[in-house]
Amino acid sequence: MFQNQIIFFFSCFLFLANCSWADEAITDQMHSEKLRIFELFPKSWLVLPSIEPAIPSDYIAGSNQEKFDYASSVYWGRKEDLELLKKYGPESLGDIPFQSPVLKLDYSFSVAQTGPNSFLGEDQFEQQLQSMGFRDTSIKKTNWGNYPVLVVESTSDQNHSIVQGWIGLNNPEGAVMTVSIMHSPEKKEEMMKFWDRFIEFTRPLSERESFIAMGMDMRDGYTIWSTGTASLKVTAEKRKSDGKYAILVEPISSSTTFQLQDVMGALMGSRWKHKEPCVKVVGNVIEVNGNMTNHIDTTITVLVKDVEEFSFNPDEKEHPEDVVLFQADTIRSAI
Repeated sequence: MFQNQIIFFFSCFLFLANCSWADEAITDQMHSEKLRIFELFPKSWLVLPSIEPAIPSDYIAGSNQEKFDYASSVYWGRKEDLELLKKYGPESLGDIPFQSPVLKLDYSFSVAQTGPNSFLGEDQFEQQLQSMGFRDTSIKKTNWGNYPVLVVESTSDQNHSIVQGWIGLNNPEGAVMTVSIMHSPEKKEEMMKFWDRFIEFTRPLSERESFIAMGMDMRDGYTIWSTGTASLKVTAEKRKSDGKYAILVEPISSSTTFQLQDVMGALMGSRWKHKEPCVKVVGNVIEVNGNMTNHIDTTITVLVKDVEEFSFNPDEKEHPEDVVLFQADTIRSAI
């Protein structure tokens, strides 16, 4: 048996929804500009990094389980290597004879992002590794666009190695994604070349792509919003004749409902669509997933479309009960 020379530490598992890997039916309105990032993560990951990872084009995502749950990890590798994950099982990760490097990704419970370029406890990493018998520790920082990346490489007296990265996801809760690499011991040099290229050449998505990766696919007059298995279409129109606004919120997934709390007007602050008028639709998304009910407070940005007449009837009686409508002569500014 091969012995994979890798020890995983500080890794924990966070899946906020219990979902299978298989994609649910998605309307053809959603993600027409299909980003690879959606193919590399399950729907249960609610915070995705807006990146284009520097991995080979034939790398796909997989699991060592039939179904994702809170204790699942995501693996990126070639199909034949990922098939070995299920063959050997989670108890035998160190014995799998991978032919190519495989990346293992998780959310972390023990390490949090504390600032634009800082992580909780990072100043203690080297000391902790020394207490575990590791020497020749290298700790360095880089960035994938606005995402801070902390990379740790270390080797123990028993020739075990740690090669792991922490990526701050820039969300209010300080979420951090961990990524580590698995390999066969005689292929360590190949593994390090793969790892160095992955860290150096992974790039941030464009601004437009980043909005989509964050769950807001903004088009002219509507936004497809999604997170996990919850999805909505939010339409915002302004009638030219009287300046009246109409907002329509339609669930795309049958398990999703929306409670409207506020609507505000604003201008786009991004370089993409800079200073174009938009509305901020504030509310609570309620998603029923099996025995679980998730409540998600969110603000959905929608580019306003000027129209001669509304494309939908603003009369609530003309729509299903799960559709939310809002009409106003004016909308207060978000500023």
